[in-house]
Amino acid sequence: MLLAGKLSETMAALRQEVRAPVRVLYDELVKHLTEAATAEGALKTSDVFPEFALADDDGKFVVSSDLLKSGPLVINFYRGRWCPFCAATVEAMSAATPAISADGASVIGISPEAGPVSLSRGRSRPLNFRMLSDLDNGLALQCGLLFRLTDGVIRQYRASNLDLAKIYGNGSWFLPIPATYIVLPDGRIGDAYVNPDFRYRMAPEEILRSLAMLKPR
Repeated sequence: MLLAGKLSETMAALRQEVRAPVRVLYDELVKHLTEAATAEGALKTSDVFPEFALADDDGKFVVSSDLLKSGPLVINFYRGRWCPFCAATVEAMSAATPAISADGASVIGISPEAGPVSLSRGRSRPLNFRMLSDLDNGLALQCGLLFRLTDGVIRQYRASNLDLAKIYGNGSWFLPIPATYIVLPDGRIGDAYVNPDFRYRMAPEEILRSLAMLKPR
């Protein structure tokens, strides 16, 4: 089981590692998204989560209605393997998945990446949950999570040889806001965490607490 607070500590350390010029750009991006109320249109608690059929890394389609037959579904949206904050969250969720599964819920990850650049590829140990590919961010758009990077961040990524157009197969420079949804078997969202600041995520221990509160009394 993941030690409580471990992800929060890791994310805090990652935030400190970001170089000053890039940190300023990230702060400006978050300010832009906040002032534009970008996350206000995202799905919230009590909304119905869209049904989906997305492919995993083996090309097999995973259908949400099938997953929900066995209990609640924990869904995490990630930006990509290139993002250290996403990579850290993936590791924490993989470590916590056995405890979440023991609580009767399933875990999946969703990212616009696919193939060899997927978050589940190139690992010494396989993930404890399935990573699904949301090509062109279709599901993220339905969830109200999609946004375009600012020109300053795009220039910085290009200067760092991070070509998201090549990674995602399109030149839109759109990304999903990282989010966590706990979807109940009837398709309703029991809990939601949507934060325009991608440097913060819902920790596994918070997910476990939410699942415990959502259990029928």
